[in-house]
Amino acid sequence: MSRVVGRRAELDAWCRNFEAGDGPTIVVVRGKAGIGKSRLIEEFAQHAAHAGAVVHRGAAFPGWQAAFGLWVEAFGAGLLEADSWGSAASAEATLRVFTGARWRLVAAAGERRLVVVLDDLHWADSDSLRFLEFIAPRLVGPGVVVVLAHRDPDPALASGSPLCRALEVVLRGASTTTIDLAGLTSDEVGELVAETLGGEPPAALVRAIGMATDGNPLFVRELARHLAATGQVVSRDGRWSSNVSTSELGIPATVRLVVRERLAGLSDSTVAVLQVAAVAAATFELERIASVANVELEAGLAAVDDALSHGLIESVVGGGAVYRFAHALVRDAVAEMVNPTKRLLVHAALAEVLRAEGPEEHAVAVAGHMWLARGAPGITDSMVAAALFQAARQLAGSGAHREAIECADRLVTLLTSTGRGDAGAVAAAWSLKATAAAALLDASAAVNATRQAMVGLDASRVSMLVARVVSLLREGVPRDVWEPLVTEAFERLATDDGVTVHPAKTDAAPSDLFWARLVVLVDPVELVLDGPVYAGRWTGFPERALAALRASPDEGDRALAVEAFAHRSIDDTQRLLLEVRSRVNPVVLRRGLDLVARDLVLRHGQVAQARRLYDELLAIGMDTSSIPAQLEAHAFLAFCDALLGDLRSADGHLTTAGSLSTDLWPTHRLHALTPMMRGVVAYCRGEGAGEGDLAAIVDRLWSFAHRRAGAGPFSVVMLSIGAATAALGGEVDGAREMLEHAVTGIERLDPFDHGVGGALWFGAAAAYLLGDVDASLGLMVLLDRQHAAGAPRGPCLSFAHSRGRLEATRGRDVEAATALADARRDYLASGHRSLAAMVDAEDAALGGPSGAAVHARAMEACTALGMSGWSRRLADRLPSTPRGANAAAGVTLGGMHGLSTREVQVLRMVASGLTNHEIADRLVLSPATINRHVANVYLKLGTRNRSEATAWAHTSGLMTT
Repeated sequence: MSRVVGRRAELDAWCRNFEAGDGPTIVVVRGKAGIGKSRLIEEFAQHAAHAGAVVHRGAAFPGWQAAFGLWVEAFGAGLLEADSWGSAASAEATLRVFTGARWRLVAAAGERRLVVVLDDLHWADSDSLRFLEFIAPRLVGPGVVVVLAHRDPDPALASGSPLCRALEVVLRGASTTTIDLAGLTSDEVGELVAETLGGEPPAALVRAIGMATDGNPLFVRELARHLAATGQVVSRDGRWSSNVSTSELGIPATVRLVVRERLAGLSDSTVAVLQVAAVAAATFELERIASVANVELEAGLAAVDDALSHGLIESVVGGGAVYRFAHALVRDAVAEMVNPTKRLLVHAALAEVLRAEGPEEHAVAVAGHMWLARGAPGITDSMVAAALFQAARQLAGSGAHREAIECADRLVTLLTSTGRGDAGAVAAAWSLKATAAAALLDASAAVNATRQAMVGLDASRVSMLVARVVSLLREGVPRDVWEPLVTEAFERLATDDGVTVHPAKTDAAPSDLFWARLVVLVDPVELVLDGPVYAGRWTGFPERALAALRASPDEGDRALAVEAFAHRSIDDTQRLLLEVRSRVNPVVLRRGLDLVARDLVLRHGQVAQARRLYDELLAIGMDTSSIPAQLEAHAFLAFCDALLGDLRSADGHLTTAGSLSTDLWPTHRLHALTPMMRGVVAYCRGEGAGEGDLAAIVDRLWSFAHRRAGAGPFSVVMLSIGAATAALGGEVDGAREMLEHAVTGIERLDPFDHGVGGALWFGAAAAYLLGDVDASLGLMVLLDRQHAAGAPRGPCLSFAHSRGRLEATRGRDVEAATALADARRDYLASGHRSLAAMVDAEDAALGGPSGAAVHARAMEACTALGMSGWSRRLADRLPSTPRGANAAAGVTLGGMHGLSTREVQVLRMVASGLTNHEIADRLVLSPATINRHVANVYLKLGTRNRSEATAWAHTSGLMTT
């Protein structure tokens, strides 16, 4: 390979940075066609390989190419495992495959550095660019360099284009640099001409070539070869000269003319082979091309040798008898020489050859050539339509949804423009586009295509199509976008059956599986909070729909009959687990395990059993590369571990869940899960203001609570967790507002509704932290209602803990201590170690005859479990004095001068010099509550300020007891 001319400074700096390991992780090389982008990158890639890096290269090409073609060329077909997508090529499947490819990319390098080179991005297919958007931010690091090259200027860079969007994403956050290549200088042109000709050129010739080419290296090299081949410059004694003046050289204006003139000197068979190859694809196999060009194989081999010797083509490394053009401009120039009629015939012949080789293997390529061969003899519209339909289905099945849409669009155009396509065929084409667009979460295209398809489908097929499209869209598209499709499908069923069909009108609903599948698309949620925050309750699907689904032979339909948020007793849940174990389909099994585990932990407090199921769900999610399943498992494992006392493990699961959430679609429902669990872990640790990410957690939970479209059974729980988290962080006003909404929501829910038990527990925690007596009174009524109904106690298992907090908030210390003792027994029996330690810490704050012993026990447990916030507060808090010592000092059971136990505690801290804010932090109460306690102390003691109260505490002997 010839050496690099004119780019040495850029190359040397790039290579030095790479060796030092401190260079940019993404390098974008851009410039005009032929300016030397590929040559510069190739030199760097060789340097990186010699330095021990693993280098993978891929280049795009013009024309219709396979999905992810750029990446397949660089890493092979196994990178994206397209064959494994099957019929589940949904948004989830796309994320699953992308994430799997991410780990395979990292594994491709092992312990060595990885260099990924992607050339000619201006021709890249949209799926390759979409994967680039996903993978580039996730590959950056000290061991990875991603090199991207594209033409600039180029139409592909238009605002809003796939390439423009991809580059915006890629360059947004990584360590990047851009190399803009310009034309060579006059000296550099001379150097390149000398290298090309193998001798020193005259200065006048160099100037003429430089002016004609603007220093474009490709043009310089090709023009020098052209002048030598035509005898216009000749070598004499190692120096090149010309017998004519430079004005008479007849230098072609473009490289295309240069290539054409060079082709004029080749044999007819060489030209024929090159013309067919240029029309066929970016790379070509000699045997196939020779067959289409009507050239004997021996003559084809001679043609290849001829083209290789002239530098027009090159062998693909590792490709056997596979070749490609030396430059895309060379291919373009050759292709332009093929007249339109011959082009049609070539495409038709290529389609026939590929179909004979393997109709399934080459279905997409056959359709592409058929489409371009329309009008050729023997190519009918019906043949083209059949090829397009087969290709579209294959593309969609392999996850190449954008290419499937392009194929479906061509099919619709063909069927409607000729007027020969029947309504069923047109509807089938629109259906293909609808499902492919839905898989991409392109709601506008999916909804429009679905409506177009509905025109030519009967009611049952409309139901099937809408069910398929909406089940894909609802993963990440707002309900008000896709719900009209469901309504229209119901209307079509009503028209055909002559009855009024609507999910709410169960008495007139037909027992029809298609209808049932539509019904379960729309979650039956009734709003209990309708602004400014939103929350809902699950009202249940019509029994007729559930019966139709249960009667279906398909286990996926039967699984849909198990409602996500319906009430199930612990016995019902255990029976459901046995049923779930019999499921075969991994997707159906995942859903069943998730429902059972969620019931166990959120309704019945069976955290240890639920944790084992989430371990199982995680394993299945990893085996099937399901990002949502893995994220949900990690998030709930963090929740379980936090309650069971393993906060370090909980942190690890949260970190993984947060990383996985970046791979979800921005509007995916599971984005709400991680901040909820972060709030739970923060509370178990006892984080205070300025610790962790409490503010971020509260902001996220507020944002979800304000979304009407996302309102559901989890919303009240979010508000309660948000209130407790905000109170931890000292955000009193925000905590009170969230708690107020949460209490209102709980009041409007049935005791057996999903999430009520958990919302009560965290609501009581927030009221306790805030010292909010009014909220505690309201929550006590709701707690009594829950207990009397025999309703689920929620994840934290114990009504007694909530009762103890609410009693303490109301100043009923004796009742609080009794309830907390009951809670501690519950928690020790169930293994909720962190909650048992939390009860001890709260009990220690009450004082009482065993205050010192409880304080010591709480400190030991909180320290051992890593509950750092609770440990810090306990360390700063003076243990309560036993009642016997108080009596000896003349202190009555109720305190001195009518002071409550809490007020005695506050007075001690005031006398120790602590500010009200410091006291609030140590007692895990709000500053407003402490202000009220201090005011009560002044009133009862008859003191006017902190100095008088402090003096009273010391003279009364309070500080020595």
